Amino acid sequence: MKIALLERQSLGEQADLSPLKQLGEVQTYATTSAEELPDRLHDIDIAVSNKIPIDAAGLAKANRLKLICLSATGTDSVDLSATQAKGIAVANITNYSTDAVAQQTMALALGLLTNLVGFDRFVKTGGYTDNYSGDYYQNTIHEIAGHQWGIIGMGHIGQKVAQLATAFGAQVSYFSPTGNTTHNNYQAKSLEQLLTTSDIVSVHTKYSKLTADLLAKPQFELMKPTAMLLNVSRGRVINENDLAWALNTGQIAAAGLDVTRHEPMHADDALLQIQDSRKLIITPHIGWASVEARQRAVDEIGLNIAAFQRGEQRNIVL
Repeated sequence: MKIALLERQSLGEQADLSPLKQLGEVQTYATTSAEELPDRLHDIDIAVSNKIPIDAAGLAKANRLKLICLSATGTDSVDLSATQAKGIAVANITNYSTDAVAQQTMALALGLLTNLVGFDRFVKTGGYTDNYSGDYYQNTIHEIAGHQWGIIGMGHIGQKVAQLATAFGAQVSYFSPTGNTTHNNYQAKSLEQLLTTSDIVSVHTKYSKLTADLLAKPQFELMKPTAMLLNVSRGRVINENDLAWALNTGQIAAAGLDVTRHEPMHADDALLQIQDSRKLIITPHIGWASVEARQRAVDEIGLNIAAFQRGEQRNIVL
């Protein structure tokens, strides 16, 4: 059985591929472009991908392909109607990066609350040398303790963030976009209630038609002017132009993002014009990518493929 790993680079060189190599002949590619995709799939039984868009054109020569394994939870990179038309199964992986993404959420929050980037720059540009006057106290530092932390999306990651925020002393509440999630340890709120009462809002929901542009100008207008927004889910859950407006006008105080609408970002994206790290921190969708999480991803993909080979369904989304 031939297995194509289309984006080896996304898993990093540290990841051990032996769980895949035990299951078939593995062809690895550092990256794969849309133009390269059809030829790389033409004699493959199983494809492993991450972010490369897979649509009908990419599947045009994939006559042997039986399974696409995503090294991610989200399936928005795959045209599921196109795979269904060709009888190709699609599997994702879940709960492999919970700790990593929750950690990144807290890192973004702490970086903004403590002005970590600004103080590092202050020291390294000579501000904390012999002529230091103590005037950096004008840069405010805030604590998590005693503040209201609102979570949008109370899945595995949302629950982990709730635990961490509680450990820091925050009061946690949540909003479930689907209405299907309940959690006895935390107060459920409507989106409007959550936005008007929270000091920190973190987004952990899946991207879908229901959550597209879930947070835009009307929602930012509900938030406190001292509020912070964190997004580690999908970029398209937030209207970025409206977020840039909210930050530039002081409608909200700060934002920390690990995901953006365009990945990689476009040079003219509105958020790239905001250079003040006290107001905005952006990381390049690396919150999931701890060494440990990437190895768990490989292990989970291996389990998905092994189950498929046995005729069992494991994490099959379609």
